[in-house]
Amino acid sequence: MTQNNMKDEKDLSSYQFDLDIQIETMIQTYEEDRERFWQQTNDHEIAIAKVAFSQAETIAEALLKSSDNLLPDGILPDSLSEIGVARSTFLENVATYRSKFLKVCEDHGLSPLPADILYHLEMVDRPLDRPLKLVWERLCIKLAWDGVGSIREGTLRILKLWGLLVDLQPSRSTLSFLQRVGRCFIWGFDPECIIVCRGAIDTAFRDAVSDDVCMSIYPDRKAGDRKFGLANRIVAAYEKKLIDKSTKKLAFGVKNHGDEAVHHDPYAIKDVTRTIKETIIVLKKLECGICP
Repeated sequence: MTQNNMKDEKDLSSYQFDLDIQIETMIQTYEEDRERFWQQTNDHEIAIAKVAFSQAETIAEALLKSSDNLLPDGILPDSLSEIGVARSTFLENVATYRSKFLKVCEDHGLSPLPADILYHLEMVDRPLDRPLKLVWERLCIKLAWDGVGSIREGTLRILKLWGLLVDLQPSRSTLSFLQRVGRCFIWGFDPECIIVCRGAIDTAFRDAVSDDVCMSIYPDRKAGDRKFGLANRIVAAYEKKLIDKSTKKLAFGVKNHGDEAVHHDPYAIKDVTRTIKETIIVLKKLECGICP
């Protein structure tokens, strides 16, 4: 049965467009309706609200800009302003309500929480009064647009991971070191993904190569100076034949990319998929090297 036939027979008209396109349409419609609502009349009361709307838009844009670089924009109101106090009160109320509500659920043995309770908690986490609500709406719109792009790119990346998992077939032990790598990769946190890959092999080498083993390779180290870094443990693993020369090279590659990513070197994240692949290979080889 073709897609057109499905549309004709079952009226599945919404299925003819991909999900991400439909989400984009919904976001655009919401944004346009919101703008039209605040510009639709010259009534005095609404005119005052339109000023609040304009101010909220300015604050939201300043907040988004500040959040990108963690440098506070000069337009942002301080914590003692009316909206600053409203923000603090809202966040405090949300934290208090969540804590008390979850405690009641815990006391009644509601774990995991039912869907209706989760929905109720989500509805509470929303400001109701202007102008904070208007700022909230603009932030939601911005994140929604960003999220649609992440959906498309993330889907492509899952297909890439599929290939890695099938070709390399990492063991459960190897995957235990990589629990956060896939999530970072899928959602486009490339520098973080590289840093997590470095952290994964760092943990694995610490587990596989003890300080005593390192001391046998670096006998000149003083007894009180047994702080061996990842590079030392990679070399020690190679010298003790836990890994071969090619694995040693890959391990240093992952390490160096992780170090570079910390310092915002764009080269480090040039090929994230390759770094993940090399990380899995290193972990598998190291695991095989220490198997009895």
